[in-house]
Amino acid sequence: MKEFVAEIISMGQLRHRNIVQLLGYCRRRKGELLLVYEYMPNSSLDKFLFGGNNQLLNWSQREGYNG
Repeated sequence: MKEFVAEIISMGQLRHRNIVQLLGYCRRRKGELLLVYEYMPNSSLDKFLFGGNNQLLNWSQREGYNG
């Protein structure tokens, strides 16, 4: 658990326009750890990268999402 908390502290200090801000964590039950991130509108990136249409994005398209 100490390593997990140390990692959370490190991640919480990261500030970059391409990184979603980590707001905190929650330990609900024994062994269940949750991370809380800021809300980002417009769906999730995994839907664009690995979406249900089974069409993979080329590298030029992927780089376009990089900010």
